[in-house]
Amino acid sequence: MSEQVDVNKLVAEVKDAVSNLQTVNDERAEQIKKTGEDIAELQNKQKEFAETLDTKLANFEKVVANISAVANKKPEDEEYNARFNKSLEALKKASGREFKAMSGEEIKAYNDALKIYVTRGERALTDEERKAINTANDAQGGYLVVPELASGLINKKFDGYGLYEICGKRNTAGQYEVLVDFADYDESFFTKEVVEDATISDGEDFARISFNNDVQKYGKKFSRVALEDTFTNIESDVLGKMRAGMTRTVGEYLTTGKGGSNPRGILTYKAGKKFGQIEQIESNESGKLVFKDVISTVPATLKDAYHSNAKYLMQRATFFGLLAEADTSGKLQISDMVNLFSAQGLSLNILGYEVKFDAGMPKVSAGALAVAFGDFANAYLLTTTPTLGVVRDDTHPDYVKIWQRERHDGKVIDFEGIKLLKIKA
Repeated sequence: MSEQVDVNKLVAEVKDAVSNLQTVNDERAEQIKKTGEDIAELQNKQKEFAETLDTKLANFEKVVANISAVANKKPEDEEYNARFNKSLEALKKASGREFKAMSGEEIKAYNDALKIYVTRGERALTDEERKAINTANDAQGGYLVVPELASGLINKKFDGYGLYEICGKRNTAGQYEVLVDFADYDESFFTKEVVEDATISDGEDFARISFNNDVQKYGKKFSRVALEDTFTNIESDVLGKMRAGMTRTVGEYLTTGKGGSNPRGILTYKAGKKFGQIEQIESNESGKLVFKDVISTVPATLKDAYHSNAKYLMQRATFFGLLAEADTSGKLQISDMVNLFSAQGLSLNILGYEVKFDAGMPKVSAGALAVAFGDFANAYLLTTTPTLGVVRDDTHPDYVKIWQRERHDGKVIDFEGIKLLKIKA
């Protein structure tokens, strides 16, 4: 460990020493002017003063060097030292020995000695190096090796849920109601039939759709050993991955959820054109998706007012399967249709309508609702109570269970704003 020095005090001492030196020089000049004066005593004082000044300057240089080392210290060095001491603590506890954290200098000396031990053998170690390396050995005579780690963990990747990204969202404290005008005023009468999620309001011209943010839970089990003895603090990564898992779970509900305590998915509503129903348009060919379906058949059924914000929703494989469509001669249709597809920024587009990939949408098969098209930001509403709960279950001796809780609800609120393409059987 380097000796701690008061920098401010040392700087003041150096300044005083320089001032004193000037005074001594002035006195010396006056002495020389006096003929026959013995200046031996003055020379001795100068020599003593110079040696003292050299010592102070040497200490000052050490302080400057230490300050420079601290300034140039990389954050990853501190992270490595923390991991080293965490691993050392686990090693000491496993053998029943007392743990004492090592400084950065001690850790460096240990690793330098370990390198010599590995490459040249124990005999090549000096007494100091042998002392340094023995600070982190186990009961069997082995030595602790703490590898360098990348700055972040490599996380598993998942397909996204596009509807979660583009639907309407609202934070609500609890129960929330949307008032929907579903009457056709150009007709002499209209049906009183409404979707199961809605109720008729007074006057029978409006329906109330209620949102109740029920608890959604997402749990994960972790090994105690993995959490306690890992080289890096993974708590933030664990919670981040669980948060992403919760988002995927809720995202899947937006397409296939059955309602009740979960958001209701767009694919679960009855087919039709009445309030509470979503129109399903049949594809042009049996068992497959063709260009005509997406560039004319489906868009033609959506009213003008929805087109300015309309988007396509489908699986990634559905979109790229469409691009691979070939004619009877084997020629890819995309070669003739390329002007109808565009890349605006990082988005994919068909006829200028953005395509969002959603893993909750079905694959292309007979009877599947493989493509959705519409103004989802206005047609579907996801409500959220903006609180996130984390619960840790420590009851198992080997595992720790962590739960995250959120409160959500979701429903279609404008049924004319969404169209579904159903693959012909």
